[in-house]
Amino acid sequence: MERRELSEDILVATEAMPREAVALLERFAVGDYWQKSFPLQGTSAMMEYVGLLRQEGLDIGKGNSQFGYRMPLPEKDAGNRYLQIFRRR
Repeated sequence: MERRELSEDILVATEAMPREAVALLERFAVGDYWQKSFPLQGTSAMMEYVGLLRQEGLDIGKGNSQFGYRMPLPEKDAGNRYLQIFRRR
């Protein structure tokens, strides 16, 4: 898979606004992914963000969804954790 930025000029806005993130994610090619940083405090904030993306109409989830997500374990001594959102089909 290839990591992509959503957009240099609106990256800050997309961090807070799931609607803009959805519009940009839907342009990704199969295999592209984006990662959003979260503080090291479990996965509840990441799951909440995935829920917000669903509310904005992104087909994200397990199995047959157009988009999937991962929450890889952080590296040792890391200050944050990443939610990776990727296009399946």
